[in-house]
Amino acid sequence: MIIIVGAGLAGLTCAKLLTEAGQKVLVLEAADQVGGRVRTDYHEDGYRLDRGFQVLFTSYEAATRHLNYQTLKQRKFDPGAILEKNGKHYTITDPIREPAHAVSGLLNPLISTMDKLRILKLRTQLQRVSSDEIFSGALQPGHQDETTEAYLRREGFSDKIIDNFFRPFYGGIFLDRSLQTSARMFQFTFKMLATGDIILPAEGIQRIPEQLVASLPKGTVRNSARVGELLITNGTVQGVRLVTGEQIKAETVVVATSSPIAEKFTHKPLPTQGVGAVCLYFAGDERLYNQRKILLNADPHAYVNNAVLVSNIAPTYAPPRKHLLSVTVLGNPSEDDELLAERSKAEIAGWFPHHDLSHWQLLALYRIPFAQFYQPAGIYDTLPASQTDVPGLYLVGEYTQSSSIQGAMHSGEVAARELLKTRQLVPSQS
Repeated sequence: MIIIVGAGLAGLTCAKLLTEAGQKVLVLEAADQVGGRVRTDYHEDGYRLDRGFQVLFTSYEAATRHLNYQTLKQRKFDPGAILEKNGKHYTITDPIREPAHAVSGLLNPLISTMDKLRILKLRTQLQRVSSDEIFSGALQPGHQDETTEAYLRREGFSDKIIDNFFRPFYGGIFLDRSLQTSARMFQFTFKMLATGDIILPAEGIQRIPEQLVASLPKGTVRNSARVGELLITNGTVQGVRLVTGEQIKAETVVVATSSPIAEKFTHKPLPTQGVGAVCLYFAGDERLYNQRKILLNADPHAYVNNAVLVSNIAPTYAPPRKHLLSVTVLGNPSEDDELLAERSKAEIAGWFPHHDLSHWQLLALYRIPFAQFYQPAGIYDTLPASQTDVPGLYLVGEYTQSSSIQGAMHSGEVAARELLKTRQLVPSQS
């Protein structure tokens, strides 16, 4: 039998491929539901609250292979974004996908015409290379990695677009406005945005792991089963012991937890430095803006990095005639929850001076200290392989690929392929 520790996207994707190959698999999940960080809570007033602002890029190759977007009831964001600076709104459009708004986009004073042309050039360049080529450094001189900021400057982008657009937009993706994340991750996400849509499942982000679970044989996943330690005898995996003391024997164990937990289980050095964020949800009676776009804070002293009226994209996230605002603050702020919420709402109120936000209600606040593993320049050449030096022990998680839904799911694919190549498995019993 194969035990998979963790029912996040990585572990579930691995389980899907292994069961499709006829292997007997048991997935042990510590929480009461599957999904890991990809979870949705249901507020008593009828709101759907994802645990952190999360979206799905439809161009993710692994997601395309394993998910049915139609069944997810995908709800699409409009291309581009709305920049907030000095109390004014500046809309960014995609001239290729939104040709009707091309002229207004050219008039945006925060982004020069030359920078817009550089974006089109970059788009064409990245569409010609594969994701594997990007992560191997094919677009970098001598295949030497560099920071996103260094890459953008090498491509000729001005301080104006770097500060007004790239920092808040990719700050929301990388959870770091400094743009010190690897340029390879920037190139990858830029390519995904240029070749697909950004979507939300109408019934919450948790529908993604739930769809993966639905593809598994009944009884494959066991929730509320927290693993306490791996059982390793004479250097070979023998199974796991739950915190309750129960032992479960297995010839193969796949550790599909976050990297800090995986490091504790395996006693192997893994990428455990994380970046965090706080996600706040506010509910109100007024629609603050009409577009299905994300709001980016271009102020150099931003507290709130980005926000979005989720109910504009997926009305099912809020009850009828109500609106749901998701707000992201980067890092791990020291303020208590009440002060953090007040400061966030006050800053956003400055974006909408003609609306009264005093009546907007805080529904929930999620502190996520380890939302991603840190991805500085050079990290992808050092990530661990899925197969360890312990016979029968495998690693699955975004930290073996890249910090994204694609990275998590692809890591499950890679581990399943490696595992199925081995000759150590006992054939599954019918």
